Amino acid sequence: MYPVTTARIAVLGDAFVDVVAANVTNLPTWAQSELCESMSMHTGGSSGNTVSHIAQFVQSLKSAQPGLRQPFYITNVGEDEFGKFFKAKLAARGVDIEGVISHSDVSTGACVVLSKGNGRTFMSSLGANQVADPTTRFYRSEKIWKTLTEECKLLHIANYLGLPNLQTESFSKFVQDLRAKGLVISLDPQSSNTDEWWGKNDMLRTLLPHIDILMLNEDEAYNIATTGSSSVHDPRHTQHEHHKDFENYYAAQVLCSYLPKDALVVITKASHGADAYRNSQLVARCGTLPVQKVVDATGGGDAFKAAFLMHHLYAREKCRTMQDVDETLHDSLALGCSCGAYRVTVLSGSENCPSWSLICEGATTIRALDAQRQANQQALKTTPLTFNLQQVGKSFL
Repeated sequence: MYPVTTARIAVLGDAFVDVVAANVTNLPTWAQSELCESMSMHTGGSSGNTVSHIAQFVQSLKSAQPGLRQPFYITNVGEDEFGKFFKAKLAARGVDIEGVISHSDVSTGACVVLSKGNGRTFMSSLGANQVADPTTRFYRSEKIWKTLTEECKLLHIANYLGLPNLQTESFSKFVQDLRAKGLVISLDPQSSNTDEWWGKNDMLRTLLPHIDILMLNEDEAYNIATTGSSSVHDPRHTQHEHHKDFENYYAAQVLCSYLPKDALVVITKASHGADAYRNSQLVARCGTLPVQKVVDATGGGDAFKAAFLMHHLYAREKCRTMQDVDETLHDSLALGCSCGAYRVTVLSGSENCPSWSLICEGATTIRALDAQRQANQQALKTTPLTFNLQQVGKSFL
């Protein structure tokens, strides 16, 4: 079984209660009605999904590894029925909700999810996710600051671009100060609701210099990299059999230029697996498990991040050099891809989490599939893609 970190992880970000309409056949037009297979209520939000997976991993492993710590969760909800539901569900999964702040003057964030297999669409109300200046008012409180700096090893920030109240100088300084205290900082920027891919007033540019692990899907990576950037040639004008891989390589070049030295960029590619870049170089790549039927794609990326971080933080603690860490990255990516693949076969982005042992079995299968693909490449005497990216890809710079 793949090892996991015993260090405590903190997660900060959005909180939503999802009302999920499953197996939607037709989207309703205005003033009309359509039927779906079922409707159910779940905890949601990227940070809620990620912290739920981490907590359920810890619960499934506690008997074998009693030193594991429950994750610490920082978010905002309303003092309403949705807020009570959200907190009760998270606490029941083993999440430390002492950092969940309840507000009497706003409602809990809520989202209607229309889902069918790979497809989904959302209608959201931000609610408490848009409370003014949460950094100075709440996140620097003695309770939260002390827990973060004295008990936690990593802070994962989720859905940054979806939360304008985090896109401030005070939040970037908050993250900078935590990193100076020794925390590893992970960021999942997600999508922009307003097409401001660098955030309000380009605040993402002030945050990236304090990020150790940047995790995003290939569309998010490319949209951020190509918005307002003229430093690298746009590969969408280039015809090549590995066209999408060059887009990801291009995006990684731009993103790495904003990050600290040795920071990671992890780009997920849905059914094509995931890549990891460090200092603009592709250092790890893995495929994923074949999925026979996608039931609900919601939370697949969040599940990936939870499993990846649980193993990768362990590697960072045990390895002496970044080169040693890089040698473990394929395992971290495979665990993430395995978890994401299992996640999309069930309804909801936060419940029915696969056990760590099941994820490990999936990761072992991915390793075997990747080894077979590599052997087939060598048998056909094809040029490895890493060589293509590092050599041919230089024409974009």
